[in-house]
Amino acid sequence: PETPTTTISSPVTTTDDNKKHPDFYFKFSTFTKLQRVIAYIFRWYDNLKYYISIKQNVEILANKSNAISRYLTTLELKRATMTLVKQCQQITFHTEINCLLKQKPLPCSSRIIKLQPFIDSDGILRVGGRINNADLPYCKKHPILLTKKDPISIFIFTGYFFSFSTDD
Repeated sequence: PETPTTTISSPVTTTDDNKKHPDFYFKFSTFTKLQRVIAYIFRWYDNLKYYISIKQNVEILANKSNAISRYLTTLELKRATMTLVKQCQQITFHTEINCLLKQKPLPCSSRIIKLQPFIDSDGILRVGGRINNADLPYCKKHPILLTKKDPISIFIFTGYFFSFSTDD
């Protein structure tokens, strides 16, 4: 039997620097809300795939404990975050990501060439360099690369700013 295919499309908005970001980014007031909505969408999609496979008597190797739980797991939240980051990076650093995936040198005009970027095992663009020899956790040695104009960056920075600000 044929496996059903699903196509997910999203409307896009053009920001000031002609980068295209999905409209739904701007419908949420915080990163946490956006992250949770994306995680619930993934859960719904995974559950849909699971129930379709049951109807077609296809065995699927997946942990379905999440189908019952109302609470999101840390893995679901991380998956949502990494998806949002990858989408922003693909919009902003499209040329650089394609060069790195094809194992070609970055163009000299690239803004990030001095950062020695690389793509990790999850497909995330990260900063390389000499700090690789330091005795630090991986995420501190190789931070995720985002620009200051990305909606995700703005959500994260404003979230931290308001979480540390006080109304004395």
